[in-house]
Amino acid sequence: MEEKEIYFGFASNLSERKMAERGAKFLHRESAVLRGFRLEFNTNWKDDGFGYGNIVPDEESVVHGALYTCEKGSMANMDHEHIHEGNCLRRVTVRVEKSNGEVVEATAYRANEEFVKEGLKPSEVLSERNA
Repeated sequence: MEEKEIYFGFASNLSERKMAERGAKFLHRESAVLRGFRLEFNTNWKDDGFGYGNIVPDEESVVHGALYTCEKGSMANMDHEHIHEGNCLRRVTVRVEKSNGEVVEATAYRANEEFVKEGLKPSEVLSERNA
């Protein structure tokens, strides 16, 4: 069986267009929930005054997102923008719940602490989330 990569996307990575632009070749996408985290727009990624999406541990919260089953190599493609350009994010392994209740491990991105800044306004990604 061909090896696949499982990725949990949120914020701008809910957009199929953004995922394609970032080199993710996904075979399947479904809704999923990340428990024990909250979504904040506190990543000072591009130093443009906007906050980009980040998942922050919070036992009382959940993050709704998309679970992507991707072709092998897709995460390396996405790393180019998420990690290599500025080194502001890192890969983490999270446990997400699919709509059928099954819990699976997936890769997600979190901001490195030196790029977290409170009080930023959400970026324009909110208007294109489902584009």
